[in-house]
Amino acid sequence: MIYPVGSTLALIGDKTLTWVDGPLIVVVGSVWLYWISVVTLSFYKRYKTGTRGAIRPRQRADRWLMRGWAIVIILWNALPVVALRKDEPPWGPFAESFEMPLLAVRWGSAGIVFGCLLVTCYCWYLMGRNWSVAIVKEDEDQQLVTNGLFGVARHPIYALSALMIAATAVTCASYPMAIIAVIHIVLLRMKAKREEQALIAVFGDQYRDYMKQTGCFVPKLFH
Repeated sequence: MIYPVGSTLALIGDKTLTWVDGPLIVVVGSVWLYWISVVTLSFYKRYKTGTRGAIRPRQRADRWLMRGWAIVIILWNALPVVALRKDEPPWGPFAESFEMPLLAVRWGSAGIVFGCLLVTCYCWYLMGRNWSVAIVKEDEDQQLVTNGLFGVARHPIYALSALMIAATAVTCASYPMAIIAVIHIVLLRMKAKREEQALIAVFGDQYRDYMKQTGCFVPKLFH
């Protein structure tokens, strides 16, 4: 593969990264920052509340779900790095993806990944102390967040995560990442359902009315 002169962006091991590797560089940085932030927020909440529920769910079914999800998340963080080291399938992008117009598509999807990170940070800000990575029994003073993006969808953070991993798969242009993206989205749907059961138990009719007004991952077109 021939790269433009002076297009070196970085070095990884014995490989020179150029502008055609830029989409993967953006994805690796965004995904790592996303999940480092999630882990940091989780332990911060545990420190502030003193409850293990901020990290580890109390229900056995939820703990198994979180274990499977954790494996997917580890692979989500690892596979883009692997794709940076590999220039061919199945672990790396296929050759045509380094050329226009597919390269432009990959740059666009990398931008989506970064955009999802920024909007998710806004959602975390909206949730404040009500945010938790685990499905837990809510405290008595827990509040139902329905403003901002939560006013049009019940799980905007999950929706952004699904979009983020789908865009990651497009950027990586590798089969393993595509498989992980599908599994992640399925697990997100399962986690959302489990979470809603817990929230109905806490908020009752207030949450049921909220469900009637909003969609799960996307806005509800008809009320």
